[in-house]
This record gives sequence, structure tokens and C-alpha cells, in this order.
Amino acid sequence: MKQGLLCVSVGSTVAAARSEFDMLEAAVRDAVPHALFCGAYSSQRIVRQLQQQGCDVLLPKQALNCFLTKEVKRLLVQPLYLTYSREYLALQQMLRGELLHFQQIFCARPLLCDRQSLLELASVLAARYPQQPQHTYVLIGHGTDTQANLVYQELEKALQRGGRDDWVAATMNAAPDFEQAAQRVSTAQAVLVPLTLTVGRHILRDAAGEQEHSLRSRLAARGVASTVQTCGLAGLPEIRQMFCSRIREPVDLQAVTLEEERMLL
Repeated sequence: MKQGLLCVSVGSTVAAARSEFDMLEAAVRDAVPHALFCGAYSSQRIVRQLQQQGCDVLLPKQALNCFLTKEVKRLLVQPLYLTYSREYLALQQMLRGELLHFQQIFCARPLLCDRQSLLELASVLAARYPQQPQHTYVLIGHGTDTQANLVYQELEKALQRGGRDDWVAATMNAAPDFEQAAQRVSTAQAVLVPLTLTVGRHILRDAAGEQEHSLRSRLAARGVASTVQTCGLAGLPEIRQMFCSRIREPVDLQAVTLEEERMLL
């Protein structure tokens, strides 16, 4: 049976961020070496902008059509998402609508899919960012209005349980917000650590920018100097291996509903 592998990410218009996505996709491809591969971006806005620049990028539905023209019957899908976010849920819903066109569709879980994955990520971050005097590490996530937003605070707790009380969680679009995070930083210096796969415009502008409401400016107003890490999670080999472990244990969409899958966590 001909097998296809689809990697789906939100995408980015920042060239350096796309390079990090490319590294992550390459690692997943190596984990499934005999499958026909296609990558796709789920953001229509980003795809439209890149296509206008002459870049060859696809939306997930367009990628699925490519697999069908090549008579792929068994499809593996690796969503390059951190959590059960709205983007992940929308992708799963679309894939379930395609079950009539493929004999089998298997979808991997997001990076942070259970408590063990939180502990694993906490271990990676603790090793990469050792404690320093008068330093606080601020995790910066996108944030979401779904239950998946809990992972940011749970990750902070996992780090603290490992003896690292020098970490504070913040999100750009939910709670804890930048002001709440800034109020908790009591050290002279802070390191802004993106809890995103790549470092795109939102991190560079909203978190590390010079405008009044950025996290960097809020910290500066409190006398805290800050720097930002420009490497996203996709640039870390440990994270790429975590994604590879997801594609090796995907969920059969014909056998398990999304609600049942989440109950298994």
C-alpha cells in the first residue's frame, strides 16, 4: 500500500523561522523514510503572502489532493503543533472529513500531549538554560482560549518541581499575560525564551520589541534588563526527536475519535 507523510505547521513569513520548520520536517521524514512526503502551512494568510513572493507552499487540503493524484492509500500526518490548539483541532476535523478518500489516515499527537511530555520538555529546557545569579527565564507562548492554555503554567510547575524556581510563564494572547509575568520577575535580568517552534514576527515584535506594551518594555519599566533567545524549539535536536516519537505512535482516525484520544492522556 502506497504511503504518504504530511507535515503541517502554521507557517511563517520569516525566512529563519521557515528554516527551523525545514529542520523539523527533515527529522520527521527520516523517521518515515519510505513514505512520499509533502509539507503544508495551515495559515491561509501566510500561504498567500509566500505565494505572492514566488514561494512554492501548499495548504493542507492542496497537499491531500497531491497525495490522491499519486494514489496514496495510507496517510500519516504529523501536525507540527505544541498543543491541542484550535489549529490542531481544525486539522483533525478536516482529516476526518477525508477518511472516504484514503484507506487509512493516522494522525500524530501534538508535542505536549500528556504529563510525560511536559516533564520531558521541562528537562530539555532546564539543561539548555542553567541557573544564573540574578536571572529569570520567561517562557513566552502564543496562548489560546482553549483548555490547552493550561500547558504553559503546567510546564512552569514542572520546572519548579525540578528545583528551578527561576522560570516564569507568559503568553501573548491569553493568561498569564505580559503584565502578570513582568510583575513576577524580581531579578535584575531576564532571558525571554520562546515556547514556540520558531521565532516569528510575533515574538520579535510583541515580546522583544521596543513598543510600550511589549514584554521587554514592561520589564524595563521595572528596572529589569532582558535579552531574547532567537532559536525556536524546532531548532533543538531533543525537540525534533520528541516529534519523531509522535509519528511512530500515531492515532488511527478511523478507530479513535478526538474526544476518546484526549481521554487517553
